[in-house]
Amino acid sequence: MLCAVTDKDLIFRFLSRQSELHIYELGDLEDDYFAHTQWYAWDTEGVEALALLYTAQKPATLIAIEDHVEPAYERLLEALLPGLPNELNVHVSPRLAFVFEAAYPVRSCVEHLKMIWRGKADDEPGASEGLLPAGMSLHRLEAGDIPALRDLYAAGYPRNWFDADMFAHGRYFGVRHGEALIAAAGTHVCAPSYGVAAIGNVATHPDYRGRRLARVVSAALCASLSRDVAHIGLNVHAANHAAIAVYRTLGFVDVTRYCELQLSR
Repeated sequence: MLCAVTDKDLIFRFLSRQSELHIYELGDLEDDYFAHTQWYAWDTEGVEALALLYTAQKPATLIAIEDHVEPAYERLLEALLPGLPNELNVHVSPRLAFVFEAAYPVRSCVEHLKMIWRGKADDEPGASEGLLPAGMSLHRLEAGDIPALRDLYAAGYPRNWFDADMFAHGRYFGVRHGEALIAAAGTHVCAPSYGVAAIGNVATHPDYRGRRLARVVSAALCASLSRDVAHIGLNVHAANHAAIAVYRTLGFVDVTRYCELQLSR
């Protein structure tokens, strides 16, 4: 049967059985984010399926990811449908996407890949700096760099998801050419108390592409995070073959695929 769940320990125990699959959800157990979450379970003789509705942004985002065929997830989503918002983003395992067709016209459906880092934890954060051309330098970014970071994203990654709270709760590395910030990588999730982090907001200024700068900042970020968390993951558009190739050279491997749906009714 469908039930709302507020017990953070219960949620953690369920998610941590497959931490690599649920890095974003585990990150949302941090107090600042948990206040913006609603959790729903299908529970007969224990939790069999779990979904997260994240409401901090409009439209809200529903996350329901599995890595094997589990009928309880279908039952959970079908039971949730009548009470979900009319405008909704959904991250869902591909085989479950059909559930929403009964209640929503699907505006878009884009396949993404979840990856997990299997790199070496003893890599030094600055080890990649030797790959940089003369005149460029690698830095861990600070709050004063946020305006330059916003400018970089406006030029090189205008559709990215970034706000100052993500910086305050996360970790960012950047490459400068002189005083100009020309590449950066940061975190969407950084939750050491739950052992997880997810990298994102990886961008290079269009004038500096083709110089492996995304690899440099991502490698430094992973090495730094590996000192504090057990699981480092990311989500990437399945058609972004160039980015996937870079991540694989850093030691990321595939975990699963999911569909990102935009729904409106």
